Amino acid sequence: MKITSISPYILPGMPSPDGWAEIKPFLFVRLETDAGITGWGEVYALDNRIGALAVQVMEFAHLLTGRDAADIRGLRRFALREFSENRADLSLLCAFSGIEIALWDALGQHLNAPVCTLLGGSPAHPLPLYANFWSAYAPAGADVVRRAQALTGKGYKAVKIYPMQQGSVAAGAELVREVRAALGPDVKIMVDLSGQPDPQAALDLAELIRDYNIAWFEEPVDSSDLRLLAELTGKIPLPVVSGERLAGKTAFADLLQHRAANILNPDIAACGGILEFTEIAAMAAALSVEVTPHNYNSSGIAMAAMLHAAACSSNCRISEHFPHFDAATDGLIDTGIMIVESAAQLPARPGLGVNVNLTALEQRALTAVQWIERQLGGAS
Repeated sequence: MKITSISPYILPGMPSPDGWAEIKPFLFVRLETDAGITGWGEVYALDNRIGALAVQVMEFAHLLTGRDAADIRGLRRFALREFSENRADLSLLCAFSGIEIALWDALGQHLNAPVCTLLGGSPAHPLPLYANFWSAYAPAGADVVRRAQALTGKGYKAVKIYPMQQGSVAAGAELVREVRAALGPDVKIMVDLSGQPDPQAALDLAELIRDYNIAWFEEPVDSSDLRLLAELTGKIPLPVVSGERLAGKTAFADLLQHRAANILNPDIAACGGILEFTEIAAMAAALSVEVTPHNYNSSGIAMAAMLHAAACSSNCRISEHFPHFDAATDGLIDTGIMIVESAAQLPARPGLGVNVNLTALEQRALTAVQWIERQLGGAS
């Protein structure tokens, strides 16, 4: 089964239907083979780099077309050696992640088996989800409380909030107190600082909220400074999560060696793909470190890939879900994933199990050139 083409599709962002947040753009990858099988993948993408990532996918396509689609490990070694002499950065691994996920989807369809089954797992076990309802609009504390209540009313048993969007440590701590009071003692609350630039502020907030039964304290500072992150992890009286901004198992090995986090949160569409994710999870499991996948992607392709990888990893207990992202791919992607009582259940379909409405996607998607021209205001 040879690769015949690899194509990126950029789905522009849009406001969520209820106006709560701006849904980010998505970057999907379509991989075609001479066996008539099409695999789909997704690249972790942000608005300010999505055009460059789409071009990177196209450059990978030039390198990989004509090669054996089933030789996923070999393609990974070849591609990363040719592109970066095995020194891949985050952007390169984001682009390759989308292709690698598509390769697994194609292979699973070719062998008529779910991806997780090929890796020794089973689609039969649901994975609990927590609701992330982050908004760049920096909503007021009262709105955050109401949103958290609405989501738990829909069955979510865990939510993530961003206290420092309130503008100060004191206001952030007050938000945590209000959310805990509103949700009661049984709902898990995750706190995310998004790489706080002031280490002392992170320490102060952790101390103020330590008695509110916080499930974890995420990205107290940026993970690029592992010594500082390790120092704070040793002082913060809550489990510290980090890893969403890292790519490749070497970066996660460094994180583990520095004891810079208690829990890892790799993103399958950024860390290198399905194989890399399972290898990162295995490293963490050997040290009794839990993995809680980051999933700032669509609720379609990358989420399906994450669930397949998690089904093969013994230390994945819960994963991220952005419920308001669902609207972006309505009518475009059928995942077959069932979410019941805030747990995601994979279908027993071959490959990733996703069905993409290509006609509808092509009507809404942009090419890399179209996206870049739009970002530059129409300049060529």
